[in-house]
Amino acid sequence: MRIHIIALGDSLEATTMRTVLEVQTHQVVLSFVATPEQFFAACTQSAGSADALIISAHGDEAGFVFPLLAEGVSDVALDDDILTPEKMAAQMTQAPPLVFSTACFTG
Repeated sequence: MRIHIIALGDSLEATTMRTVLEVQTHQVVLSFVATPEQFFAACTQSAGSADALIISAHGDEAGFVFPLLAEGVSDVALDDDILTPEKMAAQMTQAPPLVFSTACFTG
């Protein structure tokens, strides 16, 4: 199976998953992202090349928690550094058939 892991702030969890999956003979791509633009680009990349996408991140009731970014680093406006499901739906155009999230409360 071809698996793409997107690490959003929690690199230890993501690298551990990568190691475990590779030992099980899966092909794994690991992308470290810091901005919403990088996140959406990685999702789009995985849509055509992966069977599954794993989002390794922190979350709360509102969505994925992004690290605090300096002003002007990202063109995507996030309320309280949270990527909400509504913003994801508006920005994401493609994704693999299976998408998993390790972030709390993200479903």
